[in-house]
Amino acid sequence: MTVKTTKSGGFGPGTFVDVEYTPLPAECRRLLHHFAEVSPGFTADASILDQVNFYGDDLPIIPGPLKSQVMSAVCHAMIGIVGKEICALRGIDTGKISIDVDKAGLYPGTPVLVSINGKGLADIVKDGPSSLVPGPEQSQPAGLSQSL
Repeated sequence: MTVKTTKSGGFGPGTFVDVEYTPLPAECRRLLHHFAEVSPGFTADASILDQVNFYGDDLPIIPGPLKSQVMSAVCHAMIGIVGKEICALRGIDTGKISIDVDKAGLYPGTPVLVSINGKGLADIVKDGPSSLVPGPEQSQPAGLSQSL
């Protein structure tokens, strides 16, 4: 496994920042091997880990300091490896595991993409959730049934 050079304290105590950029699929492969090594009971067999194919764009869907897209893809890969091992115990060959890093990253990125009645997440947090409830002078939002 390659050694990643990081700088500590970039976003406060206990945080680390990568010195060089690594494309998402390559970073997923690196972290899969790392998590396999540090997870008790999880396989660290390189031949099994190398059967996972990470593909997708080199850049994250939503740029930022967190590796949520990478983490989501790696967790999906680990779930796939466990599923593949269970199938192997039952005599079923399932082939390779393919993870689309873009699709795996959509779920953790979803809260940032929210827009309700034209308000983004930052506005909703600032104004509070009660700002989304229509008052008596406002009509009911489109798409909601008048009667249940």
